[in-house]
Amino acid sequence: MTDLATQSQQEYIYDPSFQGQPSKTNGGSVLYNFFKQMRWGMDLTSITCPAFVLRPQSQLEVQSHIASFTDNLLQLSSEPDPRRRMKIVSQWALNAMSHLPQDGFERVKPYNPILGERFICAWQHKDGTTTSLLSEQVSHHPPISGMYVRNDTHNITYSSTQQMQVQFKGNHIDSKIAGTHVLDCLPVNGTQIERYIIEFPLIIARGIVWGNSHVELGEKLLIRCDSTQTMCEATFKSDNYLDGRLTQNGLVYSKFSGKLLESVKYDGESFVVSQQSECPIQINSLMQSEVNDSRRVWHDVTFALQSGDNDSAASYKNNVEEAQRVLARTRVFEPRYFTMVQGTEGNVPPLFQFVGDKQAL
Repeated sequence: MTDLATQSQQEYIYDPSFQGQPSKTNGGSVLYNFFKQMRWGMDLTSITCPAFVLRPQSQLEVQSHIASFTDNLLQLSSEPDPRRRMKIVSQWALNAMSHLPQDGFERVKPYNPILGERFICAWQHKDGTTTSLLSEQVSHHPPISGMYVRNDTHNITYSSTQQMQVQFKGNHIDSKIAGTHVLDCLPVNGTQIERYIIEFPLIIARGIVWGNSHVELGEKLLIRCDSTQTMCEATFKSDNYLDGRLTQNGLVYSKFSGKLLESVKYDGESFVVSQQSECPIQINSLMQSEVNDSRRVWHDVTFALQSGDNDSAASYKNNVEEAQRVLARTRVFEPRYFTMVQGTEGNVPPLFQFVGDKQAL
């Protein structure tokens, strides 16, 4: 591992405008040889992937893009109509799912976070309010992370216990975001917290062995709010086309359709789904970070990948993982910010609740 002073001089690689060097690896042949080892239904969460497949970010940082609050979502608590509130939540969820890789399988897989790894960030919105996020890897086998996001001014929080379940299915790979994903808000005309329970669609990587390699969504996005009896159901088709509807008390009050990353129309009114963040993410520098912060844990791997040096990236990644294996033999781990909810031990995954410290946000 390079020293912290050297790493700090290399932080330019995290600038959104930075363009990394192209990979020096023949990705096609490496990927083909890798997938020849796979078996139908095989769990891929703990498989060591070729370096050129790695996305230069930890899974915890990738999750932050998905969970970021849009300016549209900030209107949720001030909207008096429960049906329009569900529409706002559905649009936020579609925006979250737009963060799909668009260039085949190169740089598609994030790093598997190490046990106890954390990611902390914030967004300063156009209205002057701040949204803060903290996530922590609470289990490594199986890989489970806890996330807590909040905007105090708008009385909105998002809590997630997430386990990626990845299976090889021949010419495609299915990735399921298993767990409990909950958005809470306090409406301006209400006295009780309103809860939206979210089930994300399947993420499918197609063209593994033959055909055009691409990533798309499958099955359904489901959102329900029991207190207002509203629900969103969107069905994803080939090439990220979708059809959806919003209901209250089982009656349809709005329909929407379109294509993710392009335009989705709600009752004829266009809504543009965009990958672009509406405000820049704020993350501590490496000098200000703790040793278990995501960017500091994986910096050497990231710098090598961004330099086009896949051999060094693979070596650094192995060093990180081997150090964790050694540590696992001697320590008893307890999450720092989350605790397992009693009675959920048999769930897949168990539910982890944010307990603090909120000063870290």
